[in-house]
Amino acid sequence: MRGTIRRVEGHHCELLDSQWEFCSSPADALPGPAALEQSHASWMPARVPGTVASSLRELGQWSLAAAPRRFDAEDWWFRCRFAAPASLPGDSLVLGFDGLACLAEVWLNGKPLITSDNMFAACEIRLPDLPAHNELLVRFRSLDRELKTKRPRPRWRAPMIENQQIRWFRATLLGRTPGWSPQAAAVGPWRDVWIENRRHFEISDLRIRPALDAAAARWICRRPSPRLATNSSVPDSSSNATGNSRPAIFRSTEPLTTPVPACESIRPRCGGRIRTAILRCMTRASRSSTRTRRVVT
Repeated sequence: MRGTIRRVEGHHCELLDSQWEFCSSPADALPGPAALEQSHASWMPARVPGTVASSLRELGQWSLAAAPRRFDAEDWWFRCRFAAPASLPGDSLVLGFDGLACLAEVWLNGKPLITSDNMFAACEIRLPDLPAHNELLVRFRSLDRELKTKRPRPRWRAPMIENQQIRWFRATLLGRTPGWSPQAAAVGPWRDVWIENRRHFEISDLRIRPALDAAAARWICRRPSPRLATNSSVPDSSSNATGNSRPAIFRSTEPLTTPVPACESIRPRCGGRIRTAILRCMTRASRSSTRTRRVVT
């Protein structure tokens, strides 16, 4: 028996998008929360989800028109103070991060939780019983300092990338390619941070297996050629590719087992120099084109 789960009444998710603050420190100057507390850092309000650049821009302390600033050269700290959600015996609390850019370390109430070096990976942490008031602290380490570590050189060098060692980290190149994008590297909790109270049950392993119905599939075949053809049905597989007129774009609802010709020939009805020029262009396109590509939608 198969069913569809549309809603779980016992699950309550709350976004941690308020009461965030952030500050900066020299790279690797403060190893943890205790050293941060003794440093008497000056905290500023932060916008989460967001980055250091977006928070500083809202505070009027940075803009794209101002002098460039290397956000990867410093350590950045984000903290959030929140109250524990109401729960019943047997409930489970889960803390989730949908994206941390890029080298992140997380503490909750002074205890380490996770580390992450992939800004595109989401993670969940099952929490123990929480006190009434909690403090979440996230440290984003300096990427410039990590890039100084010697690693194998890449086989191919990308000229637009300032530091070739960035290929070892899952970080966006936006803001890190001088001349190609503004120098505003993404650093910070750029996606949602949330805490969820789960009751009765929870999904721990979810797998999706796609299936394709050949009778209802539609495929589009394109090849580089002059726009002289119109939509048509799929030609017969037994026809000669050089003797019959075939369009450059096919749209059909037939099964995918229908063979796709590698090259089509179009003979426009015109004379003189125009026809000669068109046929010459089509001949060059046919020689340089590869096998047609099928796109299933």
